[in-house]
Amino acid sequence: MTTVVTAKAGRFLIFANDALGKVLLAKGDFEPHFLQIARQVVRPGDLCLDLGANLGYHSVTLARLTGPDGVVLAFEPQRLIFQQLCGNAFLNDLRNIHVFNAAVGAVDGMVSMDAVDYDHGQVNIGGTKVGQGGDTAAMMRLDSLKLEAVKFIKLDIQGCEESFLTGAAATIAKSRPVLFVEIEEYLLRCFGSGSEQLINRLLALDYVLVRILNDYPCDHLAVPAEHAHLIPRYLQDLDCPHALIKGRSARVRMDHPAHPTAIYGTHEVIP
Repeated sequence: MTTVVTAKAGRFLIFANDALGKVLLAKGDFEPHFLQIARQVVRPGDLCLDLGANLGYHSVTLARLTGPDGVVLAFEPQRLIFQQLCGNAFLNDLRNIHVFNAAVGAVDGMVSMDAVDYDHGQVNIGGTKVGQGGDTAAMMRLDSLKLEAVKFIKLDIQGCEESFLTGAAATIAKSRPVLFVEIEEYLLRCFGSGSEQLINRLLALDYVLVRILNDYPCDHLAVPAEHAHLIPRYLQDLDCPHALIKGRSARVRMDHPAHPTAIYGTHEVIP
């Protein structure tokens, strides 16, 4: 059930039965708002991170934006998808992508992923979280890499975002990167967190957030407050609505609080 598809960002090895693979087959693109924002933030020579890289669609986008003098570090803990990611970096001849078969979190160690039936007709491989029954992978603190001058981080790690922030505290304090963060309530709850808790932690780090209000409104751009004046430039190509989250804290009201797959609700900002 594997094939190769030509999409807007390049050529990609995909599972044709996977949710992302189906999107690429049908539309030839994935999350166009990511490119619309990233091309305003990322410059040639930058160091960028793709955490929860999946098959590498956004890794490829970032690698093209950083150019041969830049570096993209792409992390993917699932073994087969890590192999797929490596293949897509090679297929697009992007030698500035460095891949890690690892998760990111608060500690250095080992984790298990949820089990995945790769042959199921309706599989969503990108929705796999740290759990049990699946692949075993290393977990790394970002701070353990002692990175310098990180410009941009895409963070899509299925509910482990707060754990990541703990393990990346020194890197974030030093580099003050722009963050592109997926915030999904039901996944955060799996790890004892929630949308409100994560948003307030980012605000406490002196970031300003922009929520992307598309048909799956869980993506957020987080910009260091000292660079908030650049937000209009970062959003100048964005073709979907957005909402600013700026202040001391925010309250999040779930639109459907009892729904087990609630993504994210509406918010109220406290100046």
